[in-house]
Amino acid sequence: MAVMDLPHTMSVERLSTASAAKEGYTPRDDVACFLQPAGDSETDTGNGSTFTKPNRCFVDYDANVKTKDRVEINGQKYNVSGMIEHRYGTWPHKVLTLQTI
Repeated sequence: MAVMDLPHTMSVERLSTASAAKEGYTPRDDVACFLQPAGDSETDTGNGSTFTKPNRCFVDYDANVKTKDRVEINGQKYNVSGMIEHRYGTWPHKVLTLQTI
C-alpha cells in the first residue's frame, strides 16, 4: 500500500523471446506510479550524440517493473535504465530511473 500519492499510470512492456530468432516486447499490467524530473543535469543515452534528461519514478515494491523494460506514462515512452529498492520505512517501494525514448 503506497504512502505516497501515485497519480500516474504506466503501461509496461518487457522484452521476451518467442523463439531463438524472434524477439518482441510483451505488454504487462498497468502500474500506479509517480513521475518527476530527476534534476537539471543531462545524461548521455549511450550513443554519444543524443542527450536526454533523466526522470525518477516511484512505484510500489511489488510492482512488476524491471531494468530494461519499456514504459509509457501520459503518452511518453521511456526505457527503465535503473532501479533502487527501498524496503525500509512505512512504505516499501522502488525508485526507477527513466530515459526518454
